[in-house]
Parts: sequence; structure tokens; C-alpha cells
Amino acid sequence: MASCNKMIGVLLVFFPALLLEMDVLPRSAGRKALLSAASSQRSVARMDGDVIIGALFSVHHQPPAEKVPERKCGEIREQYGIQRVEAMFHTLDKINADPVLLPNITLGSEIRDSCWHSSVALEQSIEFIRDSLISIRDDRDGGTRCLSDSQPQLQTRVKKPIAGVIGPGSSSVAIQVQNLLQLFD
Repeated sequence: MASCNKMIGVLLVFFPALLLEMDVLPRSAGRKALLSAASSQRSVARMDGDVIIGALFSVHHQPPAEKVPERKCGEIREQYGIQRVEAMFHTLDKINADPVLLPNITLGSEIRDSCWHSSVALEQSIEFIRDSLISIRDDRDGGTRCLSDSQPQLQTRVKKPIAGVIGPGSSSVAIQVQNLLQLFD
């Protein structure tokens, strides 16, 4: 059990080729980088922990005018966007490594791209809500599932509810996200 708490899994799919090429992720013993395709169009960076903090960072530029209805993001913001993701992971690593700050508790994160655009940020906020509702449902059900004529099997919880959300960077978008998220407080 203690080894599970120490093991931090990171799922990075924002820019796997860029991260591998630049080797920007620190290689610590407690963290392993896992790269895989996202289940939807949007990419998510995750760090496992007992308490999960959500983040909406503008990793990409706003979508060009012709792509706004499709909510497709623009080019990667190499400095602005990537630095925020790295800063959050670094900060959580430092907090989790200090046994005095939060004894026996690890902080994790789920970072989503807001593309500095309100419709994308709201879409990502809805994903936070959806994941939290699924997690609550799984808790209520006891996390067991039956597969046709077989014994109930305990499922490991993949996602935990988000305790709070950092961002987005734009005040007007932050107000819209706050108005949406407060409905599910």
C-alpha cells in the first residue's frame, strides 16, 4: 500500500513528441512517464495522488477564426503553456517530497488545455465535472462490476474527484468557468 502511495504515474499527451525530443520531464524514481493516445480529441496531463487538483492552462494559442466553431486549438505555446505545466508538476513534486507539509497525503493533478478560449475552457470544465460524477457513482456502487455470468470484480478507481481548479489565465474565461463549476459544488 505504501509503495502505491509513493508511485506517481504521469500521463502526458499534450505534446508527447515534443516532450520526448526536448526531454523536459524530470526522471525521478517515484514518477514514470506514460505516453498514450487520449480517449477524446483533448489531451490531459495527469499526476496521481490522494487529492487531485485540476488546472486549466493555455497550452495552445486561441483557435484561428475559421476553427472557432470546431473548438480546435491553435499552435502550441512553447514558453507560456509548457512552463505552467512543468511548474505545477515541479511544485507538486516538492510538496509531496516534504513529509512535514502534508504527512501521508499526496497531491496529484489533472491539467487540461483551455487554449485561451472560453468555449474550450468550458468544455474542459464539463470534463472535470463528468469525471467527478463518474467517480462519485463508482464510490456509491462500491466499484464492482459484473461481467456476464461471472463473479463481481473490484475495479480500481481510475479517476478521483477534483478538489479545486487553478486557472484559466483570462479573467473573463475564469468567471465563466467559475459560474459553471459552482453549480456542482
